[in-house]
Amino acid sequence: MKKLSLIFIMCFCLFLTACGSDKEKEVKDLSDFTVASSNLGFTVTSNMDNYADIDYIKDAMVATKDATTLEMDIYDNSENAKKAQDNQIETFKKLKGSGANTNSDKGKNYYKYTMITNGFYMISSRVDNTLVFSRIPVDNKDSVDSIIDELGY
Repeated sequence: MKKLSLIFIMCFCLFLTACGSDKEKEVKDLSDFTVASSNLGFTVTSNMDNYADIDYIKDAMVATKDATTLEMDIYDNSENAKKAQDNQIETFKKLKGSGANTNSDKGKNYYKYTMITNGFYMISSRVDNTLVFSRIPVDNKDSVDSIIDELGY
């Protein structure tokens, strides 16, 4: 009887894990990012000057408040956004110290990766062809998470 219960619990857990991968999130645009950031006292400006020679980034905005910055980029397609996110995550991992806390969430059209290490909070959240990311002192984590949550990213 114990074996049967254990097998049932394992199958149930596998079922729950597999079902989570089909979740989808709604893609937000830069106006949503601007409103969410401005509501929390951030100043939002265009960041396209930094990407003038990069044709696969269609638009970019950066929200700034004191020592906190959060950027949202719109890519020409989800594959290029995924490549950029993979590069960001690799960079984050190079900064990883002992005792780092990492977390990830993956669905059908999104991937979110967070890490807290060495006094910094790093986040990269992609939904389809959009990417929101930041690397800030951990003390400023809550304000960035509030924007991410309001966007649903």
